[in-house]
Amino acid sequence: MKKTLLALTVCSLVPVGCANPGSVVCNSTGNTFAVSPATATANHSSAAPGNQAQFSSTLTPTYPAGCPVPAIVVAAYPTWTNPDPLDISISSAQNSTNGLAVCSGMTSGAVTLTATETTTQQTYSQNVTLTCQ
Repeated sequence: MKKTLLALTVCSLVPVGCANPGSVVCNSTGNTFAVSPATATANHSSAAPGNQAQFSSTLTPTYPAGCPVPAIVVAAYPTWTNPDPLDISISSAQNSTNGLAVCSGMTSGAVTLTATETTTQQTYSQNVTLTCQ
């Protein structure tokens, strides 16, 4: 009797542990916003590209557990906030120059630049640092 009960218990647990593939709705639940590199250094007295740093941004859709994840990574063109416009300029253009920072003067240390991307779902922000030598 005990062996039969154990077998029935184990067999009844198997269906509970397996999700029905049709029960998970595989719509994107949002995005992951990433900016790289996290830190950069450029020499303000060098000619281009030595006085520049290029930051790039991506949006990657996120999905619920159990969903096949498509390989989608979208280039993002965020708006950049720069607290030191005298020594650094950074492009917020909606093209390949977005995130291109140019050092025109020496900074006293690392300057925090903020990339902000707004989608219909949410606003994302990431900080990076740039040192102009």
